[in-house]
Amino acid sequence: MFEEEKKEKGALEKLNEIAMEMQEMEENMAFMDEYAQKFYRLAKEDEKSFRRKMREEFSGQNGNNKQ
Repeated sequence: MFEEEKKEKGALEKLNEIAMEMQEMEENMAFMDEYAQKFYRLAKEDEKSFRRKMREEFSGQNGNNKQ
């Protein structure tokens, strides 16, 4: 009887460890997801800025060529 209780206690401790590790992994994933979204937004802003600069540059060249 004592051996069974000892095994159950060990199994519960192991399950608790696994649950804690899973929670930590979920928190890390949420953290990484948040930063991935921030990075994506920054990349999109940079892309828009780059396209705007290119349009301005090319429209300026076209304007200069017409003169």
